[in-house]
Amino acid sequence: MTQSMDAFTLPDVLTDNTLTTFYFEERSTLALKNGTIITCDINALRLKDIREHIRTTASLHDGLFVGKNLPIKQVDSSVIDEYFERSQLATQSNQHVDSDDTDVSLRLKRLQQKAVNLGSSDIHIELYEQETQFYARVDGRRVQLEHTIPMHEVGEKLFGYIFTAKADTTDNDFVTMTPNNGQIEQLLDCPIHQDAPHEEGEVKTEQRLTQWRVSYIPTKGGGKVTLRWLNASRTIPPLDAMGLHPGHITLLKDFCFGNSGLCMIAGKTGSGKSTLIAALLKLFGKDKSVHTLEDPPEFNLGVPQTHATPNQTVNDETFVRGFNYYSKVLLRHDVDVELHGEVRDNKGAMEVTRKGETGQILFTTLHTSSAAGIGHTLTEQLHVPAAVVAAPDLMRIWAYQTLVRTLCPHCKMSEAVAKTYYDNQGKPRHAAKLIAQSQQICGEQSPGVFFKHPEGCKHCVEGEKGRTALFEIIVLDDEDRAFILNKDYLGWQAALKAKGFKNVRDHAISKIKAGLIDIETASQKVSHLIPVQTQAQYQLLDYGETTESYDTPTAAQEVICNLNTP
Repeated sequence: MTQSMDAFTLPDVLTDNTLTTFYFEERSTLALKNGTIITCDINALRLKDIREHIRTTASLHDGLFVGKNLPIKQVDSSVIDEYFERSQLATQSNQHVDSDDTDVSLRLKRLQQKAVNLGSSDIHIELYEQETQFYARVDGRRVQLEHTIPMHEVGEKLFGYIFTAKADTTDNDFVTMTPNNGQIEQLLDCPIHQDAPHEEGEVKTEQRLTQWRVSYIPTKGGGKVTLRWLNASRTIPPLDAMGLHPGHITLLKDFCFGNSGLCMIAGKTGSGKSTLIAALLKLFGKDKSVHTLEDPPEFNLGVPQTHATPNQTVNDETFVRGFNYYSKVLLRHDVDVELHGEVRDNKGAMEVTRKGETGQILFTTLHTSSAAGIGHTLTEQLHVPAAVVAAPDLMRIWAYQTLVRTLCPHCKMSEAVAKTYYDNQGKPRHAAKLIAQSQQICGEQSPGVFFKHPEGCKHCVEGEKGRTALFEIIVLDDEDRAFILNKDYLGWQAALKAKGFKNVRDHAISKIKAGLIDIETASQKVSHLIPVQTQAQYQLLDYGETTESYDTPTAAQEVICNLNTP
């Protein structure tokens, strides 16, 4: 490895590109030119690598330390921080970083292993003009996976390695200005039990071949790669372990054991739609012919599963073999139950509605924000004729699902404990706000309400661990179809409520009352969970107030914060 411009200008720090990368990965260890390695974490993962690199690199510091094991001195973290604050990062675009595929592959594997240890669903690698950043999605929360490395080339080489050497299949050759998708596999140590405590020596692991969907998109000055862990769960959880109400399960099973029709599950990316449908498909026995079209298959269902690739052609074909192509092929395969991936455009929506009328049971997913919103999305955004959507017995079930983090049972706080905690923190108004919110949506007497502990404990992250589903379901009848045909969605909402429809907000409140989820966390997932009058919001636009500074809350902002609704 050749040495180029040092990332540190401090005269007393040993540097080359390898050491610089190691330093910034953990920001806990530095090697000094006096022959001492200082660290604030004696168990730092890169400590041994730094020591070994120095003793084996003849071009470093005139080879003075070749063959020598430098002594290690533990220091306070403030000492390490001071070095980083004093350093000036060399981020010139012509900075050269030499790294072979082995170095890059080890970096990728380390990122994936860290994500697996955290129970992550996704890894985000973000490349900017002068740095590379690493994040992971854990229980819906985005957390930093590794420290930012102030080098563009680190991310650039990672992206190139993923799409040119690691991925089994990609949409096309990797070009930095063109989006790309693929899939990779990696042998990693995975926890046997996902809910096992993450303490050293306590988690039992086994080596598994993990599968990841990778997607690249170019950005200004760089790009972003997202890795989705596809086979994180070895088994599909049963319906009663997902957080659904028994009534939800009964309605879904009634559909599965019916004769035909379409079930559409709506929700955002990562809301558990695929997992829910996988659990429903497991209900069918071998007396039913089940076939799925997915991009890509996320679970091993024990039934025929076809990977529909919307962006790929085969050989010299001019058409792509996506969902619509394979959906037509399945007409000749005597299918009883079909999963038709995700509806993304008019062509896909029309194919799904056509297949729903062929006498089979059909499942599909859609990105929208409510069960009732499926109608508006189909007719107004995907331009499916309302007469088609409202056809008799075609649409049977419309449902919406989102996932919200659950309270840690070990440190969640009752109302009294929360008040004491925030009083001690000098935040009595925050405690009053939480209690007011609780009383507003749950009633004056809600002894089952608990709040997350901001500091958390050894079992959780910031007072929460794991996620549960919030769900709403519409069993469509002719009255519903009439509203859809007339596109009277506001009138439909009132009619649904009159029939006893329970929306996702109702489900959230029931779990708040049961002490399962935190009010503030749930409000980030459920619109209007905590109602605020529009009049109070418009009071923020009182132009009679000074506009020089917004450091002090105005009276209107107090209205919002205190949630004073009639």
